[in-house]
Amino acid sequence: MLHNRGATVDMNGIVELYNESGHVDFYESCPDCLVMVYFSPRGRYLMSYKRDGHHRDVEVLNAAHDNHKKQAECLGFPHDKSFSYDGVADFCHKKSSPDVEADHHDKAEQHEKVEPTVKAAES
Repeated sequence: MLHNRGATVDMNGIVELYNESGHVDFYESCPDCLVMVYFSPRGRYLMSYKRDGHHRDVEVLNAAHDNHKKQAECLGFPHDKSFSYDGVADFCHKKSSPDVEADHHDKAEQHEKVEPTVKAAES
């Protein structure tokens, strides 16, 4: 059982406290691959991690994406709206406004004594 305490979620520039329990299963899908299935009251999430350090080869990414879709289907996840990096677009380097940063800092101080702190993001 995973329980997040003192976490924050940034949704559309609004930082809110996040407190949710969930269940996580990990699977080794290849020698350098890890699949994480996260079950929470908000839904189920399937995440795939691969240790390779180079994410620019689009053919390799497409093959990994196809494998991820097969895993999603096997685990009963819908896979018609999956996301995969296209190898071209730059990653988002979002910066919070000073007001959001100040509000986030104030909320974080209120929960300083709670451990562990986890920063989560949801789109």
